[in-house]
Amino acid sequence: MKMRYNVIDFVSKRDEKICEDEDEYDFEEWEGEADFYNKGDWDGLVKYRKIKAAKYPHDIEVQWRFGEVYVLNKEYDKAIDLLALHNKEPEDPNIQHSLLDALFESGKDENYVKWIVKPEVIKYGEERNLL
Repeated sequence: MKMRYNVIDFVSKRDEKICEDEDEYDFEEWEGEADFYNKGDWDGLVKYRKIKAAKYPHDIEVQWRFGEVYVLNKEYDKAIDLLALHNKEPEDPNIQHSLLDALFESGKDENYVKWIVKPEVIKYGEERNLL
């Protein structure tokens, strides 16, 4: 799966200024996101995480969180593209779950992605031999 989007494509000059302003304040990272979550402002959270992703391009967790917010904002194709980073951390359950959420919500199944470590997917109503 080829990533169509690059984190830098999502960052505007205004977003960069917000990121610079953020560094001037002394608050814990979760506080920056809490307001967006509490309001259900997924567009705002996309912008916020976009800034973080551009600022920390090699931090896998920051990149995963950016992909995750696209799932929350119902932008599934963007989420799938960004969560292609599962190739770098194939056993990371956060990346796997967010990618599966994006796939299922967009009408695709788990076989759409070429997994390095394929997660076990159990579907409701599916019989499974536990022994």
